[in-house]
Amino acid sequence: MINKLLFSAFLLTIGFAHGQTVSGIFPPNFKDKVPAATSFYVTEKVDNALERLIVQADRLESIDKMMRFGKELPSNIDFRSVANKFEMPNGRTLYQYGIKSKGALSINLILENFQLAEGAYLFLTDPISKEFIGAYTAANNNEAKVLGTELLKTDEIVVVLDEPAQANFASNFTITTIVHGFDDLETLAKGLNTSGDCHYDVNCPIGAGYELQRNSVAMIVNGGGFCTGSLVNNTSGSIIPYFITARHCSSNPTNWVFRFRWEAPAGQTSCATSTPSGDGPSTMNVNGAVMKATNGNSDFLLVKLNSLPDPSWSIFYNGWDNTDISNVTNAAGIHHPDGDLKKISLEENPLLQQTISFNGSQDRTWVVNNWDFGATEPGSSGSPLFNQQKRLIGVLSGGNSACSGTSGNGQPDYYGRFGYGWDNSPLASGRLKDWLDSTNTGASIIDGVDPFIGNDLVDGSLGNLMGAPASLCDSMANLSFTLLNSGLDTLHTVYLEYGFNSAFDLNYTWSGNLATYENVILTLPGLTVPHGMNTFSVRVVNSNGITDQDISNNEITTVINRLNNDFTAKLALDLDCYGSETSWEIKNNNGIVLYSSPGYADDTQGTYNYLFCLENGCYSIIFYDQYSDGMSGCASADGGNGSFVLYNYVNGDILAELAENDANFGNQYEQIFCVGAPTGLGEIPLENRVWLFPNPGTDQLNIQTENLQVSTISVYTVTGQAIFHQIVNAEAASLNTSDWPASFYLIKISTNQGDLIQRWIKQ
Repeated sequence: MINKLLFSAFLLTIGFAHGQTVSGIFPPNFKDKVPAATSFYVTEKVDNALERLIVQADRLESIDKMMRFGKELPSNIDFRSVANKFEMPNGRTLYQYGIKSKGALSINLILENFQLAEGAYLFLTDPISKEFIGAYTAANNNEAKVLGTELLKTDEIVVVLDEPAQANFASNFTITTIVHGFDDLETLAKGLNTSGDCHYDVNCPIGAGYELQRNSVAMIVNGGGFCTGSLVNNTSGSIIPYFITARHCSSNPTNWVFRFRWEAPAGQTSCATSTPSGDGPSTMNVNGAVMKATNGNSDFLLVKLNSLPDPSWSIFYNGWDNTDISNVTNAAGIHHPDGDLKKISLEENPLLQQTISFNGSQDRTWVVNNWDFGATEPGSSGSPLFNQQKRLIGVLSGGNSACSGTSGNGQPDYYGRFGYGWDNSPLASGRLKDWLDSTNTGASIIDGVDPFIGNDLVDGSLGNLMGAPASLCDSMANLSFTLLNSGLDTLHTVYLEYGFNSAFDLNYTWSGNLATYENVILTLPGLTVPHGMNTFSVRVVNSNGITDQDISNNEITTVINRLNNDFTAKLALDLDCYGSETSWEIKNNNGIVLYSSPGYADDTQGTYNYLFCLENGCYSIIFYDQYSDGMSGCASADGGNGSFVLYNYVNGDILAELAENDANFGNQYEQIFCVGAPTGLGEIPLENRVWLFPNPGTDQLNIQTENLQVSTISVYTVTGQAIFHQIVNAEAASLNTSDWPASFYLIKISTNQGDLIQRWIKQ
């Protein structure tokens, strides 16, 4: 799964220290007898409780998952002109200046006009010399001349500059922002164990297989807020520290702090329990970055870090998939919820695509309807979403998922689609392509890279298994997939095996020329899909005639469920110009939603076609409108009214429809239809030819038959008391049950072929 660079070539380009703090160097006031700081700046008073209430109110009104933990207080402090100066015996000069923000749970700073001399050290310390941050050095100088610091858990800090006697210039900076931490981030002001109990530490057993992707993810301290993001690979063949997160996290990364590998060690994890996690190291930090591209319509922000993260941290640069194909069968998210240790969330069901209105843009998203393991929280914004091949396909925009005890709350999350952001802008500053494929290879997928491991020479990789039957009724499948060269050597032949349910009884040989990072889509001969739930797999056996050198990316799998009743219905839908107001569902006779709309944007007229596989029975198709004018209200120049036709895909028989003239249906329109009329009706038991729905129900009971004439309907309580009787003389009936008490009822249905009694539940 790894595309690695030659380690020797990598060492020629790396500068480990640049943009990071230097360990092992202590502030002079920790080890020497020096005067204490006497000059202090006192900030305005901040009401911590009020700020927390404001944050809570904001969370209720928005799906945004950026976490705000501190209030940013503007200042304009020229450090060198206000600091206390002391000449030390060793010839160095010490500058100290204090900052007090009463009641702060933490303090961090943003420094501008920032430039340190060679040999100078900058620290933030507490006033009693127990804790400190630093040393920042000339390696932290950057083009933007901005530095954002980490957090110190105190309401009073001392800024300490230790400068050599023969400095090449006078170090200086302006303190332009003081962040007063108002949220209780607990020990070390890192948010340790503040997230909900349903979360899984990334090193829990469910995180197995994501160890590389885990190493790409960092928590972002951006002034008074937290977000998450990850390193991302590119096609140039060299390491470039590109990092992707969400646009709404801020568009100015110059003062950000990127905290890598902050995670609970194995053996000290909390896996959806209330047990606290063990702490991990929080010193693997990079300071600052430069923005390269951003786009609101997929809510991404791509930056280049001011320095390469030290590869000794076991850093990983994620592979990606820009095809934007909606066949993601399962997914994973890795993130820092609530500014806490790194967590992992897993979704075992297919993802949907939906356009949502978010921060003034039409955000094209992947939708995780309900995490099977874990959730997300504020602080998770910008975190990566991985598909079943563990390649990056999106970044978290927001959502309503959260913990409810040790389980998720069942609410959805929305991820800006990497594939939509790839080239969906006329400008390089609005798309990913120009940066992550600057050599114009045309790659649609690439694997990740670990800069500490040498390249595999021969590595055929698989991805994007497509072509599962359009309907679960179809017997034939024309499956295709992407073959990617993830190695250094050009691929000439790849031998593959494939089949259903682990049989691998079929084979296919590809031949051609595939250079590094190039890929080709292969289509297998037509396959007959067996009835029932099936697992289809394809795998690489050898590449260029030898055993493939990286087996981790050699196999892909999908599940195909072919139903026994082969009835396919087709919905042809024409929207009006207000598509965002419209949604629809198809429910079975028990009220269970089988299919639903993916979500639409305004001004997207045209015909949408959907295929459904339905078992024999009766169903309802329901359209909803948020504005209560149905699918009407547009001028003819804007596309006119909407309409739909639902019909038998095989013979064209209409099952349900809505004409344009009837489009103004208010806020809801429902039609009931039945499919799969059997032959030999007289031989089929009555209970298989009569449907009660919804069951359970509330205000209405629908009774539908298959070629039966209902003469009367009688309703009894479970004790046998008759409460209702109606003459029908039709094949169907609807009863108003709004006045009936919630209970169990016995429904007696008399037909031209006999009587039957069925149970119905009123909720």
